[in-house]
Amino acid sequence: MPADLVVLSHLHLLLIVSALEFLLSGQRTSALSLCSFLGSAITMAWTPYPSSSTLKIPVLFASSLNIARTPKVHTNYKFLGLAHVQDVARTYAEQIKQLKLQLNDLCKYMSALTQLYDYNCLLMAVSERDIPRLQQIINVALCNSASIRQIVNKLEDALEGAYHPQGYDATDLDIATLVYRLGGCQLLFALNQKLAIPSLRTLHTQAVFTIITPTIGTIRNEHFDNNIHAVVLSSCTESVLCGVSLMIDEIALKEMAVHFSKYNKVSGLCWKHSHLVNPVLRTYESAVNIAQKIHDGHVHLGKELTVMGASCFGRDEIFPILAAPTCKSENTNDMEQILTKAIDRWNTTGAAAQVGPVWSVATDSDATRCAAGHRLFVKSPLSESLDLYGTLINMLGLNLFTGNNEVMLDFDFKHIFKHKSLLLLTLNAYALSFDLPRVSYSIMVTSLTQ
Repeated sequence: MPADLVVLSHLHLLLIVSALEFLLSGQRTSALSLCSFLGSAITMAWTPYPSSSTLKIPVLFASSLNIARTPKVHTNYKFLGLAHVQDVARTYAEQIKQLKLQLNDLCKYMSALTQLYDYNCLLMAVSERDIPRLQQIINVALCNSASIRQIVNKLEDALEGAYHPQGYDATDLDIATLVYRLGGCQLLFALNQKLAIPSLRTLHTQAVFTIITPTIGTIRNEHFDNNIHAVVLSSCTESVLCGVSLMIDEIALKEMAVHFSKYNKVSGLCWKHSHLVNPVLRTYESAVNIAQKIHDGHVHLGKELTVMGASCFGRDEIFPILAAPTCKSENTNDMEQILTKAIDRWNTTGAAAQVGPVWSVATDSDATRCAAGHRLFVKSPLSESLDLYGTLINMLGLNLFTGNNEVMLDFDFKHIFKHKSLLLLTLNAYALSFDLPRVSYSIMVTSLTQ
């Protein structure tokens, strides 16, 4: 064999071995390029005679190696090597991540635009429409953690009459209570249907009603006892004792007789003369007898209602303990009995030990109660053995007269000031001297003009 053929054959075998080593080295190559390269090398190795293609072996080897290292962009994936496929997969993964980020940003922008639109709809609905019970609708929605879109939907339902919120605040309860007191159940029902104010059942559920026992007949101890137990002792939760002031006055009352089905008695008769008639309705003659007594003037319908309440110093509560119709014919002795009985029953029922002792009795400028108050509570000077005496004795002009157990008399200063202010309106100079409870004043007025 010629020497040049031997060299070519050895060169062909060297190319085949180099290709195999290149394959085993893990370099980036394509299967198609490698197979083509190996086929050409094997064919040339078994060719007995040199041809023109043998002279192009180095060029073919370099081209195949370049194709294996950098395949074309549009080469089918099945002809790529493992490393190139991994590169393509990583490229697509990065693209997917970028698209996801863009999609998330787009969703945020759309959500922000939707919220702005919902807020705009809410403002337009509030500004352009008279939505009934707007505050209750929003409060209920916020308590339920509703979104702006849900609140707008509720507002639309309320405008169409499909949604009626039932939340009430303290103002609604006060208005309903006023309507109930002035117009009764029927007026409250009518306004509840028309204006959506609370109903009577809602008032009983959410409002606190003070129920007292009315005085039917003469004023007795049981009237004070029942009211003190039901109103004062059952509702008092304070553990600290405080001073108590008993206040008495009259309020307006419609002159009419009322039948109390609970007691089967007729109320509304004056307490002073109601002992002259039996208020129990047993027969028809009982009702005729009561009407005849009223007609003859032996028994009177109550012109006003005498009300007594207990107020604690330093607190806002007022506990009514007496409600008795009066014909305004009581005398001083009658008022003395009422005041004495009230203080005695306050101590006997245990209210003094649970709430606090009575410190004062307050009234207005009614002459009958003023005379009774002076007899009971301005009759003896303050005991010198008390610690309070050492403090009050240094206050010049202070009235130190009290009643039993150091109970003192108080008045509503409004009536006294209103009365004395008329005396001050004069053109002449004069001196005034008048006494207020616990304090004596002396005023010198000169050259006052109207």
